[in-house]
Amino acid sequence: YGGNRSSSTTSVARPGDTLTYTITLEDLKPEGGVATGTSHIGERLQADVELCFAYLDKSIFNGRIISAEGYAKIVRSIRLYEVGCDQAGQRLQFPFELLQAEAGPLRHPDPSGTPA
Repeated sequence: YGGNRSSSTTSVARPGDTLTYTITLEDLKPEGGVATGTSHIGERLQADVELCFAYLDKSIFNGRIISAEGYAKIVRSIRLYEVGCDQAGQRLQFPFELLQAEAGPLRHPDPSGTPA
């Protein structure tokens, strides 16, 4: 789970601009961490951000915090499993539990991770 603690934009990126992103992991603990990032257009700062994140286990899908289907919609909307990598640099696989939640009780999930 992640959240934006603070951010600012100093200029607007336009079509044709090349953005260079830099992310620094500021603090990492077993329960989560904090990262800061910048976006530059050439040498000019375009935006900066401070992000916080927490590691969540499968117990969050108990319906009190968020449904598995709701969480699947969130991570698909930010394309997490399209860009995320594990510690070995391998692409993250969309969790089977989330595929099941998306498929619903009467359909079988597609193991490729493509939504139904």
